Amino acid sequence: PRRTIIRMFLAEALLQGVIGTAIGLVLGWLMANGLFAAMRPLVRDMLHMEIGGATFRPGTWVLAIALGLGVTVLAALLPARTASRITPLEAMRPPVAEVHAVEAGRRAWVGVALAVVSVFLLATRVPTWVGVGSVVFLIAIALVAPVVVTPLARAFGSVVELLFAREGAIARSNLQRNPGRSATTVTAVMLGLASIVAMLSVVSSIFAGFLGYIDRSMGSDHVVMPGSIVLQQGNVGAGPRLGEELRRTPGVAAVASLRVANGKLNGSDVQAIGIDPVAYPEVASLEWNGTSSDAAFGQLASGRWLIANGIFASQAGLVEGQAVELQTPTGRRTYFVAGVGNDYLNAKLSTIYISQEMLARDFSTTTDLMFLVNRAPASDPAVVGADLERVVADYPAFGLHATADWKAEQQRTFDSTIVIFYTLIAALALPSLLALMNTLAISVLARTREIGMLRAVGATRRQVKRMVLAESLLLTLIGIAFGVVAGLWLGYALVVAMGAVGWVMPWSFPFTGVVVTIVVGLVFGVLASLAPARSAAGLVVVD
Repeated sequence: PRRTIIRMFLAEALLQGVIGTAIGLVLGWLMANGLFAAMRPLVRDMLHMEIGGATFRPGTWVLAIALGLGVTVLAALLPARTASRITPLEAMRPPVAEVHAVEAGRRAWVGVALAVVSVFLLATRVPTWVGVGSVVFLIAIALVAPVVVTPLARAFGSVVELLFAREGAIARSNLQRNPGRSATTVTAVMLGLASIVAMLSVVSSIFAGFLGYIDRSMGSDHVVMPGSIVLQQGNVGAGPRLGEELRRTPGVAAVASLRVANGKLNGSDVQAIGIDPVAYPEVASLEWNGTSSDAAFGQLASGRWLIANGIFASQAGLVEGQAVELQTPTGRRTYFVAGVGNDYLNAKLSTIYISQEMLARDFSTTTDLMFLVNRAPASDPAVVGADLERVVADYPAFGLHATADWKAEQQRTFDSTIVIFYTLIAALALPSLLALMNTLAISVLARTREIGMLRAVGATRRQVKRMVLAESLLLTLIGIAFGVVAGLWLGYALVVAMGAVGWVMPWSFPFTGVVVTIVVGLVFGVLASLAPARSAAGLVVVD
């Protein structure tokens, strides 16, 4: 009965889910600890902090197990119901491409409609709707794939046939004869490769964004700062003497200092940075969000006004002109939001910027933690740098950095960090390799009689291997085409979504990501074909 068929499918899915979840838990634990081990020296060098290993709470294990088993069983429901409705006569009849084409055509129109909806959602640029639109777009591609596999196989087949003349034509025919199975593989490959493009798109956008933060907020010629890159991390401030000596140094045109205190807003901790509203804009600025601009600095000079950084404005729901009540060491004080902007050092911490006058009055803080120094246009950089070194040498808690050299050091750190992301991206792409290997293996099993016929009429083992390799490359090329398009869409959606948490980053086209995707896809296409090709070539002709 039909119930037996459904239960058989669900039991098989549950068994696969148990095995896959168990392996996934072990691999996840290893990957997490490996990631922390790789990040530990970077965090030590950049933030002067020590981090331990990964922490797994009971809820983490429960969620992983529930997802592993739940998703596997849910994924088997539709195939199980479909299988239970097949009559014995239909089951014995070979699949007919025309029947599949009619059903796939109906789904494709639904996919086209969803693609149109996703375009409108993307056009809103609202992070939530853009995120929903990216998911809708992936579903749309999966629905359209069975219809476009045949024309794409014909288009890419001409490329594959340049390398495999006879075998390429047979491989193209194999894909066109069973577009449903081919589309399933293409979708799996697409998701894996799309994750590569999306991740590299996000990483390149984040790095470009933070380098932009450096250019704006660290735009001075020299920086005098403590050893820690994070201002509030247990550093000892300097009195007025250091600032005065820096300003008196020959060849120095402007000096701006930063002071730090701590307060609370609606029960949440916030770092308050005091700046001179007149001196600070002369040497640096902020990366502004929305309609905010340098005019916000002028408002700080007129009383209790503040500039919130993006992450804090997002968490607290702050908008320009809003009145907020800050809890300070001297009591509760009402401030008004002048704007929203970010600097490099504090982009990831809840931070507000107020005038140094208000910091002294409300937070009782007058010590300087950082200085931004600009040289005079006609001064000698080497001479000014040497004079500043002599001044800073009397203050061992501080160090002098040429901003250009410091920025280059940050760039090198970014370049070394990206290796970690490449490792994660490779792990995300592995399911695509497995899906491709699975489909090719099933294809070989389903065509045992056909392969035997080819061998009987003179096809060599080498030609059979080349046929499977050509089919794998053809599936991969189609998957790459889908994956690049979907990855660009998903990457853009993720970058826009970061704006919802206050990190407004410019989206940058991931040239490296596209190239890496193509290379990884082609390599995976070759690797995925090795075992099925060997299996096909090893079939006994008589059997």
